[in-house]
Amino acid sequence: MSKLNDIEYLTQYDESGPALRLESAPTLTEDDKYTGYVINISDKHIVHAQIEFLTYDKDGARLDTPSSVLIHLAPGERWKFRFSEFDNAASIKFCRFVYRFRAQE
Repeated sequence: MSKLNDIEYLTQYDESGPALRLESAPTLTEDDKYTGYVINISDKHIVHAQIEFLTYDKDGARLDTPSSVLIHLAPGERWKFRFSEFDNAASIKFCRFVYRFRAQE
């Protein structure tokens, strides 16, 4: 069962339009990893992509910022990201995408 809630920004935009979309909320696997899918919805090659989440304990205090990084994501390509479960995390919220497009040639 996923502890993810409050997904506010399913699509990340930049000055040229949409770039990345969180396609599925992370779910906890049997090996204590969260997995989910992100898709490059731009027409540009992404050379660095990172997804970040915020974790909170049962009292609402911030714990950590788990993330997953991928190098090279082609237009239309899906990325199955993974990050580790945190023992004290009562909830996880999507934070942001960080990404960089390939330089124009």
